[in-house]
Amino acid sequence: MRTLDFKSFPYVPALRSRDSEKLAFQSLPESYQNRLLPLVTLFRSGNGTDFGMPLSKATRMVGGRPFILDIDRIQAQVSRTADQDIIDAARAFNSTLNALTAPTGGFSAWRDFVDAVPNAVPCAVIGGTVKEFISQVRAILASKGKIAIRTSGSNAEMEHVLAALRAVPDVTDVLLIVDLGDVRGRVARAVQVFEVTRSRLVAALPLDWPFLSLVCLGTSFPFETPPAGVTPLDIEEADVFDAIGGFAVAQYGDYAGMPVRPQKGGGMGYPRIVGPTDREWIQSRGQNIGALKEYISCADELKKAGWANIPGLWGSDRIDAAAAGNIANMGNAAKWLAVKMNIHLYRQLDRVSALAETPQPNAYDDEMPDND
Repeated sequence: MRTLDFKSFPYVPALRSRDSEKLAFQSLPESYQNRLLPLVTLFRSGNGTDFGMPLSKATRMVGGRPFILDIDRIQAQVSRTADQDIIDAARAFNSTLNALTAPTGGFSAWRDFVDAVPNAVPCAVIGGTVKEFISQVRAILASKGKIAIRTSGSNAEMEHVLAALRAVPDVTDVLLIVDLGDVRGRVARAVQVFEVTRSRLVAALPLDWPFLSLVCLGTSFPFETPPAGVTPLDIEEADVFDAIGGFAVAQYGDYAGMPVRPQKGGGMGYPRIVGPTDREWIQSRGQNIGALKEYISCADELKKAGWANIPGLWGSDRIDAAAAGNIANMGNAAKWLAVKMNIHLYRQLDRVSALAETPQPNAYDDEMPDND
């Protein structure tokens, strides 16, 4: 892990510890899996009381490959009218979450947790005092050699982040992920947030900031269900990346075609198939809730709209099979989420790899310190 070169990974997709993400990632060609550095966030599994199952899913997803390990810090919420065992499980989970992310001992509980995962680059837990946060970062670097820090760029978080970056021996051991969240309809605002964050890095680390690995992360896939029929949707996080200066400034990150918060994978919603392209998601939605056979018509309409398949890729082959009338083992939304993510990851890795190999001007030569 100590020899890991963050800059050798042009694409850092944010995934979750769920079966859909696991299927999507593992169904990529092995050569593609090897070229990704996924940021995997542990989410509560069902009515679980701890992070044992989510961690197991995350490690099985990536195999022995390096990955960034983060944890969702949203407390479990249940209705007061829920069964008592569900309420008790939620309380137990929240207690586990609080203990795991407590700043005590420089976040020792979180450090012990991630130390047990040899191929994981830990994502620092932002919280506690600045001193406690710096202690966490230094201790993780001492034990793992590498660390990731994920920030929204808020003032409160950046106070911790900048202090820690000043305190580390070598910023090349840090991957700083600027998570812009949902950027749909707010590309200009997202670019501004990123630029302000980068400007603060330049001011705080005048000599070191060019050597820091920086990821621009965001998503524009909406929560809302599209209208029936075929609807194209721009991938606006790609627009944000272009606007900040592309690979001259940062590495590319997205949510693998998912919203900021997870969609439920089961359910009896409208049948929907999404066919990703380089810069669009082509959505094909059925007419009737729970009508599983409409996955066939969704796939057929998607292909009629001109969506181009990728022969031999698992997700693309599932769409081809559905268009031909075969939806065996594909009769639920979770499988079609995996199809979307599988194709999205494949196409985005191809796209951003080509961009990364194109000579890029140094967009900020004028910000480098003078040598005299």
